[in-house]
Amino acid sequence: MMEDVLNIKNLTKRYNEFCLNSISFTLRAGRILGLLGSNGSGKSTIIKSIIGLIQPDSGEIEIFGKSLYSDELWIKNKIGYVGDDFFYPEDLTSASLNILMGSVYDEWESSKFKTYLERYNVPKKKQIATFSKGMKMKLSLSVALSHNPDLIILDEPTEGIDTKDRHEILRDLEELSKNQYKSILITTHHISEMEHIIDDLVIIEQGNMIVTIGKKELLESRPDCTLETIYMDLLK
Repeated sequence: MMEDVLNIKNLTKRYNEFCLNSISFTLRAGRILGLLGSNGSGKSTIIKSIIGLIQPDSGEIEIFGKSLYSDELWIKNKIGYVGDDFFYPEDLTSASLNILMGSVYDEWESSKFKTYLERYNVPKKKQIATFSKGMKMKLSLSVALSHNPDLIILDEPTEGIDTKDRHEILRDLEELSKNQYKSILITTHHISEMEHIIDDLVIIEQGNMIVTIGKKELLESRPDCTLETIYMDLLK
């Protein structure tokens, strides 16, 4: 696998009262990158640009060395995405969704999906419309991890999920990165909880890049501080 899985170059998107201003960073193969910033900082704009939900005003997005806009269908088969947007038919059950996803993804693994449902305590026979937000998030994550994606993009993936299942999810993400060489981009407010799995950081605030740096390098620069403390100091 190539070393750079995701390359963002000078990504810019303007709204009436907000501008994502020339953001650039790289996600390397087998690494977990934490995209950090307060609410409204531009994290979701970046994520939605990467997965093609919005069109940036300027800049380049390369995934697996290909332009998102010239090879979109091939790229999307290689990406697992979880965010606030819930794309799946809510009149289905998890079991029937398993069948549907087999016709959507080239490398869908039904048995793996069933394993994740059991691991995250997601009901198989209840209608998805009855699920809580946290349960829908766990279902989305189960889908995202079950079609052999090489790039996994997670926008606040543990919101609304209880502590036990959050820890299970983090262990799975770390295993995918370290043992299966998957690349993961994750946004989170739970910085202290995520600290042990993140390899690299991109910190943005009010649409502007604050820093892009390896976690080890950042912690070594301030050995008496936690990642959360350093993060809060950088935003001051």
